[in-house]
Amino acid sequence: MITFDPQPITPDWLARLRQLTRPEDLLTFFTRVAKTPGPSQTVSYSRGRAIQEAVVGFLGPESDQFLDLNLAGTGNVALRLAPTPRVVFVAHADEISYLVGSTGILPACPDDERGIPLVPFCNHNAQQDWPGSAWRYLPSEGRLAQVARGTIRSRELAGVWRAWFVAEEGQVAPGDRVVYETPTHWDPNGLLRGKVDNAFGVAALLAAARALVHTGERPPVWFLFSDEEEGPPQTAASFSRAMRRLVHSLPVPPETLFVEVDGHEVPHEQTPGPGAFFGEAAKLAQGVVTPPDLYAPFRDFAAGLAAQGVAIQENRGYISRSDSVAIMERYRHVLLCGYQVRDTHYRHGWPTASMDGLVGLAQSLACIALAVR
Repeated sequence: MITFDPQPITPDWLARLRQLTRPEDLLTFFTRVAKTPGPSQTVSYSRGRAIQEAVVGFLGPESDQFLDLNLAGTGNVALRLAPTPRVVFVAHADEISYLVGSTGILPACPDDERGIPLVPFCNHNAQQDWPGSAWRYLPSEGRLAQVARGTIRSRELAGVWRAWFVAEEGQVAPGDRVVYETPTHWDPNGLLRGKVDNAFGVAALLAAARALVHTGERPPVWFLFSDEEEGPPQTAASFSRAMRRLVHSLPVPPETLFVEVDGHEVPHEQTPGPGAFFGEAAKLAQGVVTPPDLYAPFRDFAAGLAAQGVAIQENRGYISRSDSVAIMERYRHVLLCGYQVRDTHYRHGWPTASMDGLVGLAQSLACIALAVR
């Protein structure tokens, strides 16, 4: 049975934790990841390198002993503070992206003959135009390079929103990936806008890992940054692909606790709330359902954290599926812990979350890592 021991979370340790999770520091983590294009299937050599830069910053030369940019050849990135974990934190590092399609298969853009049809490697939600860019893998350099910049157009055809790319400079070809171009903006009201999904979760994991290391704690935890979480939502098998490749060969015990960190979406009209949010079930029980013998003690533990000033609360609303769909195929103990966000896939505006949400999430994850038994 998994339990949570609050005794290690002393006032002195919490004070040190707060010093190590200042908004300015978390903004650095977030910006480093968000500005790095991370279309699905590229994380090990795209955002994985941004994660590596961050880890070197707080682990120094020994980081190579703990960081694996291609865990078991699955494309997932892992930071392992111990050989065998008691808890694994998971945040997907890929972003929504599009493949280059063909007008021989897909409809032409109705109002621009230059529009190249796109195949969503994601749930396409945008209902307006957004800046975008195209990226190509360079075999000689082992990295992505930008080959075009332009606009991702969204139009409704026969009741379905479809996407096209209009290149304003450069050109695209099959094999390229198109992503949104959204700069990071931290506004005076404390809202963080930009490529939130899921650079926000990645930043929280990095901040929690840094805080544990700098407070002298090396609990038996892993931080897993997954690839290919994004995908067409029609079936569970069409997304969370990289985690599905990994989960049945993951060398961790069946009783390991997994904490899935992703956005909990709110309507466009609602301001994302501060702090971490946890919930019992994903997609109205079509995804993960946390077992009662795990959820009850965690609710009590979270209430204790909140009483000590750590911003965490229960989400009684809707939580979407994520990598937890693949994780539950083998592991029973899965917690859904994330942050409130609106417009994750650009439905009506920039993806937006709360900077206080990022701070509270990082602090909550560090506390969970220290308390799990």
